[in-house]
Amino acid sequence: MDSVIAEQVSDKTLPLDPFQRAFLAYEATHPPMSFGIGGILLMEGTPPAVDEVRELFRRQLHLLPQLGCRLSDGPLSRAVWEPQRDIDLRTLIGERLTGPGGLRGTVDELIRRPFDHSQPLWRVWLVHGYAADEFALIYLGHHALHDGMSVATTIMSTFADGASVKESKPRIPRPRADAGAKSSLLKTVAHSISACRPLARPLPGSTDFGERTIHWGHTSLDQLREIGHQHNTTANNVYLAAMTHVLREWPASPWHMLRDKGKPVWAIVPLSIGSEQGKLSQRSVGFRVPLPCDDPDPLSRLAALDARLSPDTLGTQRSTAQSMIKGMPYRLFLPWVYHHFSDRFAHLIATNVPGCTHEATVLGRRIAATVPIGFLPARHRLGAAMTSYRDLAVVSFLTDSRLPGAEALPDMWLDAVAELK
Repeated sequence: MDSVIAEQVSDKTLPLDPFQRAFLAYEATHPPMSFGIGGILLMEGTPPAVDEVRELFRRQLHLLPQLGCRLSDGPLSRAVWEPQRDIDLRTLIGERLTGPGGLRGTVDELIRRPFDHSQPLWRVWLVHGYAADEFALIYLGHHALHDGMSVATTIMSTFADGASVKESKPRIPRPRADAGAKSSLLKTVAHSISACRPLARPLPGSTDFGERTIHWGHTSLDQLREIGHQHNTTANNVYLAAMTHVLREWPASPWHMLRDKGKPVWAIVPLSIGSEQGKLSQRSVGFRVPLPCDDPDPLSRLAALDARLSPDTLGTQRSTAQSMIKGMPYRLFLPWVYHHFSDRFAHLIATNVPGCTHEATVLGRRIAATVPIGFLPARHRLGAAMTSYRDLAVVSFLTDSRLPGAEALPDMWLDAVAELK
């Protein structure tokens, strides 16, 4: 089979928005970080041939034009997404055969690889051999191409079989009209500066970046919802309350480095701001919240999070984020992104992306579960991401691989969920 695409790729260049330029600028100043985010599809059955996976992408790639583009040469300030007429899917889609139990180590290896900017900024791997009648499909795309929401919905719905995928579609309110563009921009800048105060305390002795390692676990999505209903809160707040337990229990967490200083752990909680269906984009912007880790009572921590993440507060933050994405120029976006990812703003990112609500298949094989792969900025020790698939909630933890005990993080989180129940 010929894995080179030419006839389906558009000739049109695509512009970079300020958010994308800022991500790329941050990457350029923080080598050798990998900016890949994505997910793992844990599949049932006999693995397909890698050429079947390449053929699937060959047929569907034209539906997502950015995946057929590379970053143009020259200064980043003038860069565009430039169509690559001859895309060699043998380079972009690979195969890995592992030994028993070798999936996680393989994922660790793949998430540490930086992207080659002379190629489209995404990769797929077919991984098998680690268990009988199971295999994995791993997708990683550059954060400048999309965020986690696009991975969980647009990517999956494009490459899953037929119409078997139905994404969860939360209703996103539209931003209110402002009296004028200048007034709107000034309000947005003022809100953005206000959201940065008070500054977070940097972690003492933290270094720029180590290699990432990932661990994951799963529980019943209905259980999270039942706990939320029992305490008149949301499943997302249950997820975050369980995270406070992880921060208390893991000796290498930011909380243990800050508690003697009397300073809180700040988390970035991404909020969806909506986008055009079927297109890759940045569909979320982070809202900063202090986590109530100091309180020894888990139910009190859950109540504190519920108060800090009220619908009114989230609605205001979402409206501000929508205005910022729409109107903030690159020269203001760049310092905002740099500060957003510094440990003077927050100490960890805790993402929750709703996923597929119905059973889905790829190449006729059933998806058993999905595992999110998030983003770990420089100087961050820990990042968490949760997604759902049918009746499963899967949480993954990214850490600096130099830190001990990370393999216990999923069990710590599951213990906290059980305690809240």
